Amino acid sequence: MQKELAAQNLFLQELISDLEFVVRADEPNYVYWMERLGKRALRAVGAPLDLAALLHGQLYERKRAVILSSATLSVRDAGAEGSGFAPLAFQSKIQNPKSKIDAPHPKSFEYLKHRLGLSLCAPGQLDELLEGSPFDYATQCRLYVPTFLPEPGGGRERGFNEALAGALAPLALAAGGRTLALFTSYESLRHNAAALRRALAPEGLEVLAQGEDGSREALLARLKSGARTVLLGTASFWEGVDVPGDALSLLVIAKLPFAVFTDPLVQGRCELLEAQGKDPFLHFSVPNAILRLRQGFGRLIRSKTDRGVVVLCDKRVLTKRYGPAFLRALPVAARKAPDPERLAAEVGEFLGAPGGGTV
Repeated sequence: MQKELAAQNLFLQELISDLEFVVRADEPNYVYWMERLGKRALRAVGAPLDLAALLHGQLYERKRAVILSSATLSVRDAGAEGSGFAPLAFQSKIQNPKSKIDAPHPKSFEYLKHRLGLSLCAPGQLDELLEGSPFDYATQCRLYVPTFLPEPGGGRERGFNEALAGALAPLALAAGGRTLALFTSYESLRHNAAALRRALAPEGLEVLAQGEDGSREALLARLKSGARTVLLGTASFWEGVDVPGDALSLLVIAKLPFAVFTDPLVQGRCELLEAQGKDPFLHFSVPNAILRLRQGFGRLIRSKTDRGVVVLCDKRVLTKRYGPAFLRALPVAARKAPDPERLAAEVGEFLGAPGGGTV
């Protein structure tokens, strides 16, 4: 029996490796791949790479009117200067659009217009409006970028996670808990959860981790209860989280939420863009990550009376050519934080956290 199971597992592994990612020549807009279900089953998955023509033909053209409304449809904020995609040498030449808030920079919605087929609409059929936020972010929120942390990515990932774990504990303690930390991988989440439990348990702070301590609803309920809680989440926690009031006062974003290139759907979309002569990084990875970052940032300030701090731990927004595009997408100017002790002190001072201390 064991030999049969071993043979079946070997067969499944070989099948997955052979069929993991396939783009059919007769259907270049579709990608197919295999996913393992348990130890003895597989399923074949297929998905379209480009929904533009499908949505345009089967939705927009069949309706008298369609309204798309969201806080994260554009790649920049209403008051930001420029689109963030111009080369650094030319950014100073972009005019400030504040005086024309009803005629946003043409690249504000460009990414989603192409993704959702809106760019296929005839001239005069599409109206755009980019409104400002009702929140006073300048007084309600602060955004810090710790420059003392190493850059993530590549072979530096382990060192980044070690440094991040060391920086998170003082920040959470300075905020008296009331913290949501967003990660881009479960591996990094689990590593930081273990380190935070060791550091914060003696201080009376509870550390909850997605995938370890209950359902998404149960974890959010615990955070909303106002306890001295630090919640670590990934994937679905970047959106749909609504915790108004003091229960959530510190939002930590571990890394820029770039899509994983090993994902078959992401890989297929990048190859499709390359076939069209476009740079997948500039036309997919960057704008997709910007929208995701805006969604994550929006978890913090949920009402006109909320106050909070966002700590974006990925200093590539300061060192990389694409960094300004991410900073322009956020509604408050970033502050550099070169010193971990001073950062924790400023977080505690701004939030007026009770029971603050040091680890």
